[in-house]
Amino acid sequence: MKACAAQRKLDLAPLLGYVIAHELAHLLLGPSSHSSHGVMRDPWSGKELLAAEQRGLSFLSSEKKRLQITLTARTLAVLNGAVSPQSLPIANVKTNSAAAMK
Repeated sequence: MKACAAQRKLDLAPLLGYVIAHELAHLLLGPSSHSSHGVMRDPWSGKELLAAEQRGLSFLSSEKKRLQITLTARTLAVLNGAVSPQSLPIANVKTNSAAAMK
């Protein structure tokens, strides 16, 4: 990420924030949750990189809905005592997604 940001003369901090958001979404949505554009695109194009630097990159509406449903279900399961937080599954995720930008 650092080299990519330096090469394109982009601010590293917002880019890292979006990479973290991308990877956290994989933990909740699974490894096959890439999309054609936005935060979950893989790899990010120059358009996504510029949008990320300008803090304008977002999840698709369908991704937002899936994230909300997943987080709500997990929270309710813990609050209702159905599961312990430690027992909640996390998707098996490869780390070569957004960080492997072209």
